[in-house]
Amino acid sequence: MESEEKVEIVREAMDELKAVDINVLDVREKSPLMDYMVICSGTSNIHIRAIADNVIEKLKEYEIKGIRREGYQEARWVLMDFGDFIVHV
Repeated sequence: MESEEKVEIVREAMDELKAVDINVLDVREKSPLMDYMVICSGTSNIHIRAIADNVIEKLKEYEIKGIRREGYQEARWVLMDFGDFIVHV
């Protein structure tokens, strides 16, 4: 599966849970580490964690696993690294 398809899954997962200000940044020409950054906001700690959970669940359906996850316990922000793209809630 191409990076663009994965990022669209993430964007849809965020949109399902009414994430705020969803942005997809194409950083292929700026970063050798990743192709895209997908960024959004949540309205509370519970909302942020729910968005992150939905992203993870949707990607698991396609057998896409994350490399790392940071900030999940506090849920003021969550950063998830999937290799060719990063998700920041």
